[in-house]
Amino acid sequence: MRAGQQLVFGEQLGWLSPNILQEKEPADFLRKMARTRHQLIDYFVDGQMLAPPIVQGDIPNITSDWEWWEKPSEVTIAALQRSTWQSKDGRIMKIFVNVSDKTIHFNIPNAENPDQRRISLAAYSVKLIRSN
Repeated sequence: MRAGQQLVFGEQLGWLSPNILQEKEPADFLRKMARTRHQLIDYFVDGQMLAPPIVQGDIPNITSDWEWWEKPSEVTIAALQRSTWQSKDGRIMKIFVNVSDKTIHFNIPNAENPDQRRISLAAYSVKLIRSN
């Protein structure tokens, strides 16, 4: 969950318990976030964060213990994390990350491409939508 938020915010990934690597699903998710961050490095290093994309749908919240300094620290965030980034050369990238264990269905009302208006995003997955 935390790595998904860190990705959409353009942060360095990490600041999580190393115990995450002992469980297959969380470790796979972290690996996916790291690969996606590497793929989008031009947006995060020289780009600019824009307003997040507007979505419509039943987006649940999810609560998790982020273990800050070995102390319990429950945090609640939207299960669908999202952001929009503009690269230095003007390209736009919308990033959607499902940090929950269930598929999320949502709409993007102002999508340029009709195929991108209705999205089903599987559990622990990421979707990138490029424009320009």
